[in-house]
Amino acid sequence: MKIVKYAKTNRRHIIITALGITMLEFLILVVITVSEQSSNAWVHKGDELLSSSKFNEALAAYDKVI
Repeated sequence: MKIVKYAKTNRRHIIITALGITMLEFLILVVITVSEQSSNAWVHKGDELLSSSKFNEALAAYDKVI
């Protein structure tokens, strides 16, 4: 009986660990996607400011991308 309980407990532990790792991977992908979208927005804003000859503001926008 102890072997069966151990096997069930071990299986639950593995499943919970796998779900936790999967959730962390998902959250990392979400953060990367949001960060990339934000960076693209700042580059676009910097380009617009640069074309308007607002060099200091453009530089500040490009700094936020970095």
